[in-house]
Amino acid sequence: MDKARSEDPKMLEKLKSETSVLIVDDEKPIVRTLKKYLEMEKYKVITASSAEEGFQLYQNYSPRIILIDIQLPGVSGIELLDLIRSKDQNTEIIIISGHGTMDTAVEAMRRQASDFLTKPIELDALGQTVLRSLRRLAKKNLISDDCSILEKEIRQLRERAAYLEEKLRRTPNAVMTYDRNGRISSLNEEAVRITGYTQEESIGKMVSELFITSGPLLQAEDMDTNNGERRNVIGQVLTKEQQIRYFNRNANILRSNSGQPIGGIESFWDVTEQVNNDRLLEKRYLQVQTINEIGKLVAASTDLSQVMDFVCQRLFQTFFESSQIGIFLREESKGMFVLKSLAGYNIDRVLKNYPIGTTFERDTGIICEAAKKGQPLIVNDLSKDSSRKAQLMDKATSVFVYPIHSANYIAGILNIENIERVDLDESDRFMLEAVAEYLGISIERIGLMTKITEQNKLLERQAKDLKKALRKVESQKQIIEQQNEQMIKELKKAGEFQLSLLPEVLPAYDDVRFAADFHPSSQLGGDFYDILELDGHLIGILVADASGHGPTAAMLSAMFKMSFEKYAPESKNPAEVFEKLNQDFCKVLQMGEFFTAFYVVYDRVRRKLYYSNAAHPRALLYDYTKKNISELDTDGFLLGVMEQGITYEYKEMIMPERTRLLIYTDGINEAMNEQHKMYGHQRIKDQLVSYADAEAPDFIRAVKEDLVQYTKSDVFNDDVTIVVMDLQQ
Repeated sequence: MDKARSEDPKMLEKLKSETSVLIVDDEKPIVRTLKKYLEMEKYKVITASSAEEGFQLYQNYSPRIILIDIQLPGVSGIELLDLIRSKDQNTEIIIISGHGTMDTAVEAMRRQASDFLTKPIELDALGQTVLRSLRRLAKKNLISDDCSILEKEIRQLRERAAYLEEKLRRTPNAVMTYDRNGRISSLNEEAVRITGYTQEESIGKMVSELFITSGPLLQAEDMDTNNGERRNVIGQVLTKEQQIRYFNRNANILRSNSGQPIGGIESFWDVTEQVNNDRLLEKRYLQVQTINEIGKLVAASTDLSQVMDFVCQRLFQTFFESSQIGIFLREESKGMFVLKSLAGYNIDRVLKNYPIGTTFERDTGIICEAAKKGQPLIVNDLSKDSSRKAQLMDKATSVFVYPIHSANYIAGILNIENIERVDLDESDRFMLEAVAEYLGISIERIGLMTKITEQNKLLERQAKDLKKALRKVESQKQIIEQQNEQMIKELKKAGEFQLSLLPEVLPAYDDVRFAADFHPSSQLGGDFYDILELDGHLIGILVADASGHGPTAAMLSAMFKMSFEKYAPESKNPAEVFEKLNQDFCKVLQMGEFFTAFYVVYDRVRRKLYYSNAAHPRALLYDYTKKNISELDTDGFLLGVMEQGITYEYKEMIMPERTRLLIYTDGINEAMNEQHKMYGHQRIKDQLVSYADAEAPDFIRAVKEDLVQYTKSDVFNDDVTIVVMDLQQ
């Protein structure tokens, strides 16, 4: 290939002004920036925001260079690439990939993308990438023009063999011809230049001696069956200087004057740079994959040895096959580094000299030097640095030492010793820094988990001591456990049992009306309510909620009912009843078990309301005269959690002539809709105002219907309990 012709500045400027560039990306700010930059560079630019629009513009304007973002709405960038490549192999297609799409970028290059860019796009990189495409177009134009001329002249001048040989000799493309057996018959000057072999050294040799991984593109059977065209075949060439180069090869059948196939003619050009770029991309993909796999293991594993062994094996098997990879951990008590994990080349010999557990003084050696500096230590050629030597291997050529930082100190060392010279590029350094960082995270995480385990053991011992202090109530606890086991075995019966705890018939008076509703959740819950006639003129109204779900919660509700019916008649003060209940519950409830409750005592003679709250949702009082809502609340803690120092406040008030009292459980206000937003207290207040004139049962029905509409379900995650007391004039 005549490189001077394909990179002639005047020709490139002329081609640039004639070349249209299509940008297909749905991010408008990026499109505007790319378009403005390329137009400043004298390109003609058209844009599209989707694959469908981009393909239509491609059909209408036939752009020579196309930039495609992988992530497009609807049809993806990869699908657009495949669609264009099915129709066109010559257009330059540059793939734009974002963070987390490196594997997709690799796939795009395998599907014949010309080049790729990563976001965020640097304009200099954009210019260089598009310029490379422009140069390839220039080469393709020259090759296309020259091949067209060459094929035309071959057809016209078959009988003039001497002229053909001269033409092949002077063509700017690398061209060779060979006979039916694959023996080279001619080689032009460009082919001589890029292979390094003279015509004398090449003519008469087999093609396979130059293209070391394959012979001629056309075999004798291909020529006999007229299967005589090959395009864009990548082959290896061993140049005379013993360099491996990659050529893009194209072939056609060479015929005699009578039209019989007598051999093949091939044109080819050097694509080593593109192949190396593809390999670099695959390497970077493996590096990202390795970092991700190590990160996942660090997050999941509680075994530090497992993590270290995985890191050493993965680095050895994937990137450093002629190396020793070792991990040393710092032991403060000994003032030394200890070899904890090892993998690599000739490992048996190394382990014989340095078994796992070998200690190294903290003041000597290359790993200690890196630990003191707190920075990676990279020595590419130990033979040029007599002051340093490898820690494990006598014949190491290069060494890479990375400190492992954990909790603001050097916890260990990642050490890589190489038999051969290995030069790290930027991506290699990034990968090793990330691996060292993950090792530090694992050391810190597992150390923290060890402390947590020790703390848990301490808590277990304290729990045993606590159980000893609770032996006085063990018999009552055993009764509850037996009831709990029975409820687990027969969940349905337990649900029926829970319903049986509720009043079958609510009391009714001329001046007071009650309505209540209990809607069980999808799981067996712990809601409970009761309305008791305490004497001739006192009425107790209770709504309670036990923690948790299942048979245990139902059993707790039963226990609450028994205890409540025991203490409620003894006092009209709700706070005193709560204090007695709390004392009993603290003796029998286990950790994590508790109640919330709201208790009201109404004196019909004095029209007085006495109430107390134990961490329950506030009751709501609607005054029909003032048409406003009051929230009833007192200071009070959960029932059954703590006995010492716990008291409950109670308040009293004279009731207005006509009022509605609403007590409910958190199954209403904490119900979630599809957007994970709670129903909330304000919505309950709105319902109380909207249906103030409705009868109590109708009001309850309206609240439930609104709750079903809000959650889009008539099955709730928690019990729903509503109790309404209406005072008449």
